[in-house]
Amino acid sequence: MKTSAVKWLIGLNVAVFLLQGMAPAFFEVNFALWPLQPLDGEVLFRPWQVLSYAFLHGAVVHILFNMWGLWLFGNEIEHYLGARRFCTLYFASVLTAAATQLFAPA
Repeated sequence: MKTSAVKWLIGLNVAVFLLQGMAPAFFEVNFALWPLQPLDGEVLFRPWQVLSYAFLHGAVVHILFNMWGLWLFGNEIEHYLGARRFCTLYFASVLTAAATQLFAPA
Protein backbone atom coordinates (compact mmCIF):
# COMPACT_ATOMS: atom_id res chain seq x y z
CA MET A 1 0.00 0.00 0.00
CA LYS A 2 1.41 3.38 -1.03
CA THR A 3 1.40 6.00 1.74
CA SER A 4 3.42 8.78 0.23
CA ALA A 5 1.38 11.71 1.60
CA VAL A 6 1.27 10.32 5.14
CA LYS A 7 5.02 9.63 5.15
CA TRP A 8 5.70 13.10 3.74
CA LEU A 9 3.52 14.77 6.40
CA ILE A 10 5.14 12.77 9.21
CA GLY A 11 8.60 13.65 7.89
CA LEU A 12 7.69 17.33 7.63
CA ASN A 13 6.26 17.35 11.17
CA VAL A 14 9.37 15.67 12.59
CA ALA A 15 11.70 18.03 10.70
CA VAL A 16 9.83 21.09 11.99
CA PHE A 17 9.84 19.63 15.52
CA LEU A 18 13.62 19.23 15.39
CA LEU A 19 14.06 22.79 14.09
CA GLN A 20 11.64 24.04 16.73
CA GLY A 21 13.82 22.45 19.40
CA MET A 22 16.77 24.57 18.25
CA ALA A 23 14.92 27.89 18.49
CA PRO A 24 11.66 27.38 20.43
CA ALA A 25 10.96 31.07 21.10
CA PHE A 26 11.44 31.99 17.43
CA PHE A 27 9.04 29.27 16.27
CA GLU A 28 6.46 30.08 18.95
CA VAL A 29 6.37 33.80 18.17
CA ASN A 30 6.41 33.45 14.39
CA PHE A 31 4.60 30.21 13.61
CA ALA A 32 2.18 29.39 16.46
CA LEU A 33 -1.42 30.52 15.99
CA TRP A 34 -1.87 33.78 17.88
CA PRO A 35 -5.17 35.59 18.52
CA LEU A 36 -6.26 38.31 16.12
CA GLN A 37 -6.36 40.95 18.87
CA PRO A 38 -3.20 42.55 20.28
CA LEU A 39 -1.47 41.01 23.30
CA ASP A 40 0.21 43.62 25.48
CA GLY A 41 -0.21 46.13 22.66
CA GLU A 42 1.50 43.92 20.06
CA VAL A 43 -0.24 42.00 17.30
CA LEU A 44 1.44 38.61 17.00
CA PHE A 45 -0.95 37.12 14.45
CA ARG A 46 0.41 36.60 10.93
CA PRO A 47 -1.58 35.09 8.03
CA TRP A 48 0.75 32.09 7.53
CA GLN A 49 0.06 30.96 11.08
CA VAL A 50 -3.26 29.42 10.00
CA LEU A 51 -1.14 26.68 8.38
CA SER A 52 2.18 26.76 10.21
CA TYR A 53 0.69 26.10 13.68
CA ALA A 54 -0.27 22.60 12.55
CA PHE A 55 3.38 21.58 12.37
CA LEU A 56 4.34 22.75 15.86
CA HIS A 57 4.34 20.38 18.82
CA GLY A 58 4.86 21.09 22.51
CA ALA A 59 6.80 18.01 23.58
CA VAL A 60 8.09 14.63 22.41
CA VAL A 61 4.96 12.87 23.71
CA HIS A 62 2.78 15.35 21.82
CA ILE A 63 4.42 14.70 18.46
CA LEU A 64 4.66 10.93 19.07
CA PHE A 65 0.93 10.55 19.69
CA ASN A 66 0.01 12.93 16.85
CA MET A 67 2.22 11.10 14.35
CA TRP A 68 1.04 7.72 15.58
CA GLY A 69 -2.56 8.82 14.99
CA LEU A 70 -1.64 10.20 11.56
CA TRP A 71 0.02 6.90 10.69
CA LEU A 72 -2.85 4.73 11.98
CA PHE A 73 -5.74 6.67 10.48
CA GLY A 74 -4.00 8.57 7.69
CA ASN A 75 -2.79 5.44 5.92
CA GLU A 76 -6.31 4.07 5.63
CA ILE A 77 -7.84 7.38 4.63
CA GLU A 78 -5.12 8.04 2.04
CA HIS A 79 -5.56 4.54 0.66
CA TYR A 80 -9.31 5.19 0.28
CA LEU A 81 -9.15 8.78 -1.02
CA GLY A 82 -5.79 8.90 -2.78
CA ALA A 83 -2.90 11.17 -1.91
CA ARG A 84 -4.24 14.37 -3.49
CA ARG A 85 -7.69 14.19 -1.89
CA PHE A 86 -6.16 13.12 1.43
CA CYS A 87 -3.92 16.21 1.46
CA THR A 88 -6.92 18.37 0.58
CA LEU A 89 -8.81 16.88 3.53
CA TYR A 90 -5.80 17.27 5.84
CA PHE A 91 -5.24 20.95 5.07
CA ALA A 92 -8.96 21.74 5.03
CA SER A 93 -9.06 20.30 8.55
CA VAL A 94 -6.07 22.44 9.57
CA LEU A 95 -7.76 25.60 8.23
CA THR A 96 -11.10 24.71 9.85
CA ALA A 97 -9.42 24.17 13.22
CA ALA A 98 -7.58 27.50 12.88
CA ALA A 99 -10.81 29.34 12.04
CA THR A 100 -12.52 27.74 15.02
CA GLN A 101 -9.67 28.75 17.30
CA LEU A 102 -9.62 32.32 15.99
CA PHE A 103 -13.35 33.02 15.84
CA ALA A 104 -15.04 30.85 18.47
CA PRO A 105 -15.71 32.68 21.73
CA ALA A 106 -13.41 31.65 24.55
